[in-house]
Amino acid sequence: MTWKSVFLMIVVNIVSQPVRGCRMRDEGCSAAIPCCGNLACDKGPGAAWGFCRSSGSSAIAAPSKSDSSSRSQSSSIPIFVSSSLPDALCSKEEFITAVTSAGGFGVTPSDEQYRNFVARAVNGQITTKRELAMFLANVIHESAGLTTKEEWGPPAPGTYPNTVGVPGKNYHGRGYIQLTWDYNYKNASMALYGDLRLLNDPDQVKSNDMISWDTAFWYWSAHVHGAAGVQEGNFGTTIMKINGGIECGSSASNPTGARKRLQMYQDVLKAFGLFVSEAQCSNACDCVILTFAAGSQSGGKANGNPALKPAPIANGCSQTYTIKSGESFWLIGKNNGMMVDQLLTLNPSVGDTNKIQSGQSICIRA
Repeated sequence: MTWKSVFLMIVVNIVSQPVRGCRMRDEGCSAAIPCCGNLACDKGPGAAWGFCRSSGSSAIAAPSKSDSSSRSQSSSIPIFVSSSLPDALCSKEEFITAVTSAGGFGVTPSDEQYRNFVARAVNGQITTKRELAMFLANVIHESAGLTTKEEWGPPAPGTYPNTVGVPGKNYHGRGYIQLTWDYNYKNASMALYGDLRLLNDPDQVKSNDMISWDTAFWYWSAHVHGAAGVQEGNFGTTIMKINGGIECGSSASNPTGARKRLQMYQDVLKAFGLFVSEAQCSNACDCVILTFAAGSQSGGKANGNPALKPAPIANGCSQTYTIKSGESFWLIGKNNGMMVDQLLTLNPSVGDTNKIQSGQSICIRA
């Protein structure tokens, strides 16, 4: 072999190495995290993330309808960052109070659990205190107050069919939101870490506390965060997306589960300083609860200082709103995180909602 051949081999090898920071085939990608070489970032409609594929191919399927556990197949939203939750969203004291009061489990969470909760929350795309309360309420229910990270049983191998996993491995519920089914283990693993570590060793989801939070926040981001109604405060939607097949609808096998989650959510709202009044929902799986605000610095603490709640005004209403031209009662309710019947409860004198007028003042917070 001549020196020219050796030199050419070295050059080819250098050129063929991936650019540092880019993603290889089947790894997650985004506008900020490009694919290597000729690979293209294949993203679903409107998605911020996708997977690196060969140019011209498309391997990301739309999410399927939920299985019996309601943990539906993911569109594989990759999230690679690990940052801290803004201090304004949840202090350690609020976290402890929420976990110990909601559900009656009464077990004080560890410092490690709080640190990991704060450090990994960015993987859930959560930016408001209200959504964080929704997430934590569901986690408390799924994990019996953060005391278990595995499905009780656990079920015998084969209970959840293994079609894409490792033979002999069991992909039952693990982690703080009970990650279930082999494809969810695969999708979470690829999205979070760019490899198949969770498919190869699913027990990590229960044994490693950081991974327990990672998979919970990933599931929330992939299935719950963007669901219709969640950003408007519909806690019932979060139940539907996490365990609707079991707890919601006329054929629900555990209909009391949804009501328990709803009560836990109210307990968390109280711990977070967001609670206004008890839920007035006949259906826990479609329920918006009034909160003091939906912003990232509402209730609780803001910038390290106690937030001031609005001073009550006449008739027990703490906040009013002046109707603008062209606005409907439904739109006003939607913009303020509540349903029409809840808004009517605050404004019994309105009567016919089709006859509201521009300039009329109504109550939007009790």
